[in-house]
Amino acid sequence: MADLSHPLGPEVPPGHPAHEWVQRIVHAVAQRTGRPTSWNGRLYEEPSYAAMATARPDHSLAGGVDDVIRPLQNAATAGRYEAFPLRAAVAAVAHEAIHLSSEYGDGASDAEVGEVALDEGLTEAWTLANVDGVLTDIGMDRQVPSIVSQHTVDSYPTYTAATNELTRGLSEASGMPPDQVRDHLLNTPRSERWNAAADLVIDGQLGGQLHPEDRAELRKHLVPEMRGGFEKLPAVQWGYDLDTEKAAQGQQIGQQAIEGLKATTGRLQAQYTQSPGQPLSPAPDRPPVYVTENSGRLEAPPPLPVSTEPKRSMQELMAAQREKAKAPLNVLDGQAPASGAVSKPAAPQAAPNAVRPTGPQQDKGGRSVD
Repeated sequence: MADLSHPLGPEVPPGHPAHEWVQRIVHAVAQRTGRPTSWNGRLYEEPSYAAMATARPDHSLAGGVDDVIRPLQNAATAGRYEAFPLRAAVAAVAHEAIHLSSEYGDGASDAEVGEVALDEGLTEAWTLANVDGVLTDIGMDRQVPSIVSQHTVDSYPTYTAATNELTRGLSEASGMPPDQVRDHLLNTPRSERWNAAADLVIDGQLGGQLHPEDRAELRKHLVPEMRGGFEKLPAVQWGYDLDTEKAAQGQQIGQQAIEGLKATTGRLQAQYTQSPGQPLSPAPDRPPVYVTENSGRLEAPPPLPVSTEPKRSMQELMAAQREKAKAPLNVLDGQAPASGAVSKPAAPQAAPNAVRPTGPQQDKGGRSVD
């Protein structure tokens, strides 16, 4: 997420070419989503060291001078070499406009990490699918014809890939086309999106057998299968892998979430068929991971394993450790390690960047895509 504590640059006044283009983009997004925007009409320069674009808590917008303001300002004279950065500027503003046409507060301190990952994935997936339409709506395809042949960089490859897998899986379960699943979730308040996703499965797979009072319990079984996978995504997204590798990992995590969802749905269907009218067994308690001010992640520790070994005194434990230290190391002695032993330590995983709770996220190039 972008750090919104830095001071903004000067305001870009109405009538300025960049302001006019931003106004057109925001209007086009609102028309395409069918949701009114909360943009207050104010546009500011974003410092070049901060983010490409941000949606601010006061419902204003800010754009990087080099990444957004200047490309839009010079759109009237842009040629084929300016088409790529110009398209990126439009995509950045469109992404932020999506956030301003839905529930604001995706960076709130009580936001789950999984909720934020899903929100960014849905928003970026919509942007990638609709940027050409937005360019047509605002007339930029006629202003700069070569802009429609340019590639749009996915600013959240991990989140987008996982979200696409989720929407495909929910599409299969509900019979609703994937793009409609995506838009349905975008139209749902952020805090209710996991329940809305679970309801698609419940109504599509269990609707004919469902007891109305069981819906809340069914959600408790289905939501953790999806949310648990998305809680793993920030560590990948903010790691140091190439974007293609991030996308592959995001796709795999999304597929695993769908497989878990299918297995749980099948188990619930069997329980309904074999034991109609019987109460469902309680869902396992899997506390969510939350966005926090300092570390970006705060998660309940896993339960301690229950040991079946007899308790030993401290002296006995220390003696056992001394004997273990005396044992020769096979690898150092040139012998093959014992079966099942680890001969090479696993490479440390890259830690996710700190996530701030008060605003949108930014990509590796400094552009906020929230």
